[in-house]
Amino acid sequence: MDIVSELGAISGAGGAMWLYAAVAFVLASACEGAKPEGGRERGPIGIMPGLAALIAPLLLLVHAFWAVAPRGAETDASASQLVNVISLMPQPTLIALGLIAVVLIVAPSILGALLRMAPERAREAIYYAAPWLSAAALAFAVFVTHRSVAEVIDLAVMRPA
Repeated sequence: MDIVSELGAISGAGGAMWLYAAVAFVLASACEGAKPEGGRERGPIGIMPGLAALIAPLLLLVHAFWAVAPRGAETDASASQLVNVISLMPQPTLIALGLIAVVLIVAPSILGALLRMAPERAREAIYYAAPWLSAAALAFAVFVTHRSVAEVIDLAVMRPA
């Protein structure tokens, strides 16, 4: 299999909601890049974009990983560790997961740079909406990924070999 078909397989296995959550996160994080010159303080909610930028990509990546992880490996006593499950995955799948991680981290920066070209008033409105959009995107990502993240934590932490 090639990398492009693996990306399609991962997005199909992750589901439409996962894809929507990834797009919502990228767009909400891009809004943070529209900071106007000398912008005023946003208050305590201003930490939300940073918090979402730390948590949401990890949740989305874990969900994508678990959607394509080989089934049956988690019940085998010799492959109960997360490292063993990863070792059972084909290399193109691992490369595709790495590309997804890079896109989730780099795409908001590129879109944020494009948003900096917007007029000052528009950038100000986008920048002050960023914490609320980030909170919504993070909540949606948690909603979409909570089951698979719980299963991976169970596999990695609760059932060590």
